[in-house]
Amino acid sequence: MMFTELMKGHDDSEAIFQYMQKQKKDTEKELARAKKQLEQEKQDAIDRIKKDQEDREAEIKEKQDRLMNWDEKMKQEEERHMAEFNKQKNAILEKKRLEQQNEMSRAKNKDELSALMARHEEDIARLETILQQEQRRQMEQMRKIMQERNKEINKQKVER
Repeated sequence: MMFTELMKGHDDSEAIFQYMQKQKKDTEKELARAKKQLEQEKQDAIDRIKKDQEDREAEIKEKQDRLMNWDEKMKQEEERHMAEFNKQKNAILEKKRLEQQNEMSRAKNKDELSALMARHEEDIARLETILQQEQRRQMEQMRKIMQERNKEINKQKVER
């Protein structure tokens, strides 16, 4: 505006006025372009920050999923192990019962039969105790192995 008022007094120098007008328009265009470029750079920086934040959130979610998956795998492994152990335990107990039935069928008198029954009950109780101890030992061993495996996996992930 100030430029326009200055130039009003100099009508005789139309060429200078035209030149100054062109310079003014060019400067305004350059200013608009610079503002637009700054706005674009600002938006690009905001987009980068948002993307970095989304990447970090995705990484955290992935880590949480891996931990949940590990817990789930551990539970499944324990359930599978327990089912297999119970199957073995039942097979051992059934075999022992069959042996006891054979012995009882061969027993001749009531005293012999009572002694066999008492011995068989003790045998089964001992077997149950031994099987429970073995089951605990195997579960502890399996947990220890799974924890070591998980530590190794986490160590490798940290090294990456």
